[in-house]
Amino acid sequence: MKNVKSFALALVIAAGAFFPALNASSPAKKPEVSQIQSYLSKVNFADYVKTDMKVNITFLVNTQNEIIVVSTSHPELDGLVKSTLNYKRLNMGELEYNVLYTLPVTIKL
Repeated sequence: MKNVKSFALALVIAAGAFFPALNASSPAKKPEVSQIQSYLSKVNFADYVKTDMKVNITFLVNTQNEIIVVSTSHPELDGLVKSTLNYKRLNMGELEYNVLYTLPVTIKL
């Protein structure tokens, strides 16, 4: 029983030492995210929303490097986001084809 407690304590200490190091080196923004941000920055969201809001955009990238928006967390913006992003080409870097991704987007007016 003493060995189990010692092992658990060592595991907690090792995890505590590992996770802060992981957070300290936050990865750079993926190049695909910058491209999507560029597409969305061309939309005047003030015509569609009245306040700042957060929207989750679920999408995938097909084998032709095109964005396919599956859904958004705000149905009133669904059509706008789809018409803005669908079939726009991405320069692929780190994303995989035909995998669903969720991108949190903050709209600031």
